[in-house]
Parts: sequence; C-alpha cells; structure tokens
Amino acid sequence: MPLVLVAPGLLSSPAAAFERDRAFATLAAHADGARIHRGGIAAAMLAASQCPIDTPVAPLAALGAGADPGNAFVIVADPVHFDAGHSDVVLTQRVDDLERDEAGALVAMLSNHFIDDGLRFVAPQADAWFVLAAQTQEVATTPVDAVVGHSLIAHLPQGPGAGTWKRWQDEIGMLLHDHPVNVAREARGRPSANAVWFWGGGRLADAGTAVDVAAAAGRAGDLARGIALAGRGSVAPWPPPAGWLDPALRQRGARGNGTSNAAATIVVTDTVASAGDVAMFARDWLAPALVLLEGGRIDALHLVADGSGVAAAWTAGAPGRLARLRARWRRQCFRIPIAAGE
Repeated sequence: MPLVLVAPGLLSSPAAAFERDRAFATLAAHADGARIHRGGIAAAMLAASQCPIDTPVAPLAALGAGADPGNAFVIVADPVHFDAGHSDVVLTQRVDDLERDEAGALVAMLSNHFIDDGLRFVAPQADAWFVLAAQTQEVATTPVDAVVGHSLIAHLPQGPGAGTWKRWQDEIGMLLHDHPVNVAREARGRPSANAVWFWGGGRLADAGTAVDVAAAAGRAGDLARGIALAGRGSVAPWPPPAGWLDPALRQRGARGNGTSNAAATIVVTDTVASAGDVAMFARDWLAPALVLLEGGRIDALHLVADGSGVAAAWTAGAPGRLARLRARWRRQCFRIPIAAGE
C-alpha cells in the first residue's frame, strides 16, 4: 500500500530549511525527481492516490468539507480577487481569510440571484464555496492554482456551455464589487472577494477511491476526506493516533470493523508556514514514513506539496540494502522546483 504525504505550503520555505534535515536528503536519494503538476495540489494528490485521471475535484471537496452533493453536478466556486489592468484582468489570489458571516452573506446573495438559473451556492466552510446544479454542465475549466497570478484570457471556461458560465462570472463580479462585505474588507485593508473562479466540476457518482485518510482542516484536507468518504474508505481524527501511519498496525486496530481495502493511505498535514514547521513536518511525518518505506511496510512513498506558485510530487519506491546505505553515506540535495517562467 502506498503512503501519500500532503504538505500544503511546504514549497514556500527557503532552501536552507530543507538542507538542515536528513529526512529530506534521504527522500531525495530514494525518489525520482520532482514532478510538477500544473493543476495544483489537488491534481497532484489525486494522481498520487491512484484516482482515475478524470476524477472531478468539486464533488469530493464539497463532501469532505461537510456539504451533501447528492446527485447534483458540483463545481468549485472559489472566492478570488481580480485586478483589472489596461488590457487584461489577472486573478491575483484566492481569498482565504473570509469570516463565517462574510462568506454566509455573499453566498446567500449569490444563491438568491441565481435561483431561476437552477444554481445553488453553498459554503460549508468560509473559504470553500461550491455551486450545485441539477443538470450536467458542459463546460471545461482550469484549476485555480494554475490561474493565480496569470491573465484570465487563456483560462476562461471552454466547451458548449462556456458562454453561459462566462456570463454568470461577469454577473457575479458586478454583484460582488460593491457588496457591503467587500466595502468593509477594503476599508480594513483586506482583499475583497470581488469574483469567483469556477473549476473542477462533476458528479459524486463519477468519483471516489477507497483510501484511508487522516487530514487537517483546509482545502487539501477536505479533498482527501471526500475521496475517502466517496470510496467508502476510512477517515481518522486529526491528529491520528500513534502508530496510525503503519498499515499493519492500523489494520489490526480495525479488525473489528473488517480489514481495510484501501488502495492508498493519505495524510494531509497542517499548512507548513515556517522553517520551524518544516522541521516539525520532517520529524513527525517524513522521517517515520521513510522508516516504513525502508522497512518494506509500505510499497511507495509520495510527497505532495505546493507553495510559491508551484505544486509538485516526489515518488520513492522501497529501496534495496545498497540504496539505503548509499543514502546514509552520500547526502543528497532536496531541490525545490521553480514555477514556469521564473
């Protein structure tokens, strides 16, 4: 069984934070080079978790965040900030610091406005917004992580339904621009949620893989929990109990409920936001995972991380004895990939 470690924000840390820790050097010795995922951390996690390549993100993320998608077509509606220039519009950031009452007011307004279009906006978390529609929407979209910091022109919706979704996006921008929530946020020096970005649409029936998950709060954690719930895997409390990483210990502890049929184990940690967090991640998660890998207790180890405009994954198979010795004697450099254009 492979283990997928997901560390949001890890790649924003300076290189020196990784050079001090042997666990990262050991991973570098055992792993392939970093694989960059243009679709962001969600795409990287789905790939590492052995989910089908066309798995829709939105219904899984909604389920993991606490919404009930049912049989609806679900699409992510991330609150974002647009900046308009002389000749183009740029999505500068996701707005992830909304208060619960701010999100509630904005989503209620949008739901009321689009009720005749058959759309329902929901926000199970303040920064996790979704649209539910009864009818399948024929629209191709781009993940928000691939658009942040870039022009909108090349990333607008495509497909037979694209015109409708572009029109809706324009309407939403006008509705949000002067909303009292955004006026108050700007007065406090906070970015306004002056737009939404639609992406990742699909139905829950088309998603889900049996995985065992332990995940902290947040967008990446919501997606992991949704994958497990949709695939009838298991979701452990956060933080998980001691020994939970070891699949043999976990299965023995769960025998009263049947042996796990999980295709993978996913751990999504708290956001890594400092050099101290990097050291804690290495001590609490990466080093124990490498012990399991070198001991043959897991088949493969995937590290999935994002930050500084890039999402990437490293994959390491179980090393032989010679490879383990080489990793101890020849310290490798763990290199952080650079986003395209930098």
